[in-house]
Amino acid sequence: MPPTLFYLPFILTEIPRFLIQKSLFSNPMLGWMLRKAGQIEVNRQDGRAAFNQACEALRNGETVVIYPEGRLNPDHQNFRGKSGAVRMSLKTGAPIIPLGIYVPPSNLKDWRLVWAGRFNQGRWQISGQCFLKSGEPWRPEGNSEQKRVPAHLLTDELMKNIYGLVADIKRKETECESRISHSLIRQW
Repeated sequence: MPPTLFYLPFILTEIPRFLIQKSLFSNPMLGWMLRKAGQIEVNRQDGRAAFNQACEALRNGETVVIYPEGRLNPDHQNFRGKSGAVRMSLKTGAPIIPLGIYVPPSNLKDWRLVWAGRFNQGRWQISGQCFLKSGEPWRPEGNSEQKRVPAHLLTDELMKNIYGLVADIKRKETECESRISHSLIRQW
């Protein structure tokens, strides 16, 4: 699970709804907690039900958290995003608030396991800080002179914005680290 699943509920005024892969709902305890918290189950073979449920939540004024990469990105690679967030915004009129997330590699731990019959691997944050930076609210339909811009081009623009936020975080975090002196007292 991404760090924002734990952090965002503390910094938002409302409880966010996350789109979460179906296999996590199959765990009896975790699945029960996710359902009670109103999280949205995503079936990768047919995401239409999750898409419609998220659009309904947006129409009701709720906050829906979507990872356009469709997966965790602990190595901070630039993945091409999926168009769901843009299509939801176009369908409901809800703005997208881009969020850059950065966890320093020293705070991550590699893991490997078999879950729901599939081999999975990734990284979890085990300590330290998680840096979040939000961008300005963005409405994809207002970013072009043309009437119909393909959703994948708008998604590319969104991803460029998100990765720009991550680059800003990494640069500032590195600048802070580089200024730290292990001993502020001059040695004689």
